[in-house]
Amino acid sequence: MPPSPPDGADPGSLLDHAARAAGALDDLAHRLDGEAARQSVGRDALFESAAARVGGLVGPVDSLEGLAEAVNEACRAATAEVAATAERAGSMAERLGRKKQLAEEAGQLEDRSRLFKALALELRADRLVAFLQAEALQLLATAGSDRLGALSGGRYRLVCRDDEFLAVDTWNGDEERSVRTLSGGETFLASLALALALADQVRSLSVTDRARLDSLFLDEGFGTLDEETLRVVVDAIERLAGDGRLVGVITHVSDLADQFPRIEVDKSPRGSRLRLVRT
Repeated sequence: MPPSPPDGADPGSLLDHAARAAGALDDLAHRLDGEAARQSVGRDALFESAAARVGGLVGPVDSLEGLAEAVNEACRAATAEVAATAERAGSMAERLGRKKQLAEEAGQLEDRSRLFKALALELRADRLVAFLQAEALQLLATAGSDRLGALSGGRYRLVCRDDEFLAVDTWNGDEERSVRTLSGGETFLASLALALALADQVRSLSVTDRARLDSLFLDEGFGTLDEETLRVVVDAIERLAGDGRLVGVITHVSDLADQFPRIEVDKSPRGSRLRLVRT
């Protein structure tokens, strides 16, 4: 701007000053217009660049200020969504942990269910009776084996497999064979061994403590025994009777009958007669 004219200047000077001022103002206006145009171009370029970077993250806007506001709003919404998602993720993780725990508990309950079903099957009346019978036979075979070993001079033992008694011949490499293959005398010894064992164990095999075997009768089979074995049998019978039991022996072998008090049967054409003989 030109300097102001002094006070009292003539009109020509004032007109000249006004013309120079007008020219200066016009020049300033042109420069301001140019700067404004450059500023406008720069803002447009900045808006286009920012809009390109933002892409479809925000809705359509028509100014840099609107874009900035939209971006700020989108940022706030994204922050809130992140917090909500984190909360949902935590809740889902807790539910997954609970699901795993429930799955483990369900597996344990299934195992218990299978166990109870198996027990229920095994404890059915027919299964239980069969089990008890099998156990009783095993106990009887064990006790009878000890008795048979003593009666046979250590030659034979007894085992029970598949509900069948087998004789173990220790003099023949522990060969196992059915008791049906034993000779008459050996069969009698095996039967006597089992009878003696049963007499000893009848209380343990019973479901009541009052059960006991007070009497035992042995019918025949003695005629197949040699003298030595017969003596062993007599000793076994005496031990069995020594426990307060009544042991009855039915026999035609006089050597055996002479060992015990007895009732003899005398037959005649007029009938049979009983006679008590004391030793």
